[in-house]
Amino acid sequence: MTARHNTPAIALHWLTALLVTAAFVLAWVAEDADKPLRGQLMMLHKSMGLTVLALTVLRLLNHLVQGRPAPVITSPAQAAAARLTHASLHLLLIGLPLAGWMMSNAKGRVVTWFNVVALPTLVSASESLGELLEETHELGATVMLGLIGLHAGAALWHHHKLGDDTLRRMLPGRR
Repeated sequence: MTARHNTPAIALHWLTALLVTAAFVLAWVAEDADKPLRGQLMMLHKSMGLTVLALTVLRLLNHLVQGRPAPVITSPAQAAAARLTHASLHLLLIGLPLAGWMMSNAKGRVVTWFNVVALPTLVSASESLGELLEETHELGATVMLGLIGLHAGAALWHHHKLGDDTLRRMLPGRR
């Protein structure tokens, strides 16, 4: 077996995947919810997004300090695609929560983390900026869904078609 990702990298990867999934589901469910429930669901959505932001910073710091195993590559094109996909996912894992936070501020809302910690206001209230950030946030979420599908599909392709260790190296509890 090729080198595995370290335990913190694996834990942060799967926790991030779980929180991103929950944040997507909460946003979709909130669209059809009545007003009081919608507010609670969106507070959870935002809190999970902010947690994803923090976890992503930790993941990137972990990669910087601990490094990561060399990718299992079959071609230069595959290496470029993997780098581009990972860089895009990391950019969105940071950019989407920040866009959502700024969107809420631009729409005159205070952002809290699980209704416990009030976060600073990043931008002043502005209806036009709020609308632009909302569209940016929604477009980014759509792009992220596509990249997640590509990322998961590539891992399964490596596992089932190529028979290499790409997926196994990121699975928890496997040595």
